[in-house]
Amino acid sequence: MRRSHPRRHPRDPAAHCVTDDTILSRQPTAPGNVSVRFGSADTATQGTAAVSAVTVSGGYVARDDNYDAALLELAQPLPGYGGPNVNRIPFAGAAELEAAIGAGQSAVATGFGVTSNGGATVSPGMRAVSLPLRDDSVCSSYYGSGAYSPALAVCAGGTGTAPANNPDTCQGDSGGPLVIESAGVHKLVGLTSRGDQCGQPGVPAVYTETSNPQICATLGGGAECTADVPPATPRAAQDTLKPSARVSSLRCRKRTCSFRVRASDKGGRVRAVSARFYRRVRVCRVRGGRRTCRTVLRTKKVKTKAVSGGYTGKATLRLARYRLDAVAVDTAGNRSKAARKRFTVKKR
Repeated sequence: MRRSHPRRHPRDPAAHCVTDDTILSRQPTAPGNVSVRFGSADTATQGTAAVSAVTVSGGYVARDDNYDAALLELAQPLPGYGGPNVNRIPFAGAAELEAAIGAGQSAVATGFGVTSNGGATVSPGMRAVSLPLRDDSVCSSYYGSGAYSPALAVCAGGTGTAPANNPDTCQGDSGGPLVIESAGVHKLVGLTSRGDQCGQPGVPAVYTETSNPQICATLGGGAECTADVPPATPRAAQDTLKPSARVSSLRCRKRTCSFRVRASDKGGRVRAVSARFYRRVRVCRVRGGRRTCRTVLRTKKVKTKAVSGGYTGKATLRLARYRLDAVAVDTAGNRSKAARKRFTVKKR
């Protein structure tokens, strides 16, 4: 917990927890839509505090996994906290993180999430898990170089080989801290962000790297953000050209649909392509003997993989009419206009 103003006590969640994932937006949710629990490791005895401001890392855009960090500022000081009662956790620098990875050190993640993949209820008490830090190449190999950015993420876990009970974070743990011990001091190195299911053998998880200067600054790290970061080489001109994307092929075999997206960027290099399927669903309910219906938009995000000549992805869908949207993002953060393809999944 950090203090940046005598009347506000911020907390650090993941950005995807406080933004609208159904639109391509950097806009955070209204402060009144979120609150902070505090005071106990047991949810039954925790207090609740109102939030006055929500700040999302400048590089984050909904549906994109990078820069996944946000700051919640509290409207009032927490009762019983202040001065010596606030134990501030420092940020680990990039050099400290690299040294810990090189030494094969483990980090500890904490949270209140579910304890099994797809679990229905979160944990009633805070839980902790020790996870080995992995080299960036491990996550780059598993998730693809276009989906994992070493400068923005920490790779941890996934060393187990058993069919179940591999140590991992899970749904509901997002935004929780990943902490190492450096020179006898516990320091923050990451925030729980994403992964491929939970507790699967050989599957590492991805954590937002808090030593990244932009992420660190969003979380209020101050001088710690650039303490051991060499000055960047100035570029002659900023890349403002947007990349382009188009759906070059889409085929459905029974209910499994695969697609290919061609993406290019005249001003630099395409970093990733995000894709999502949309379908409209008619939802009806009866209240007080009166039946009302409305049409809602259901979405399904699809992981894409960089291949020669573009990006590919696939998903199993229901029998319905869909729209595929694909957006390319370059290394400067510029986003393309959404490439769209309408199609129908039919019974064959």
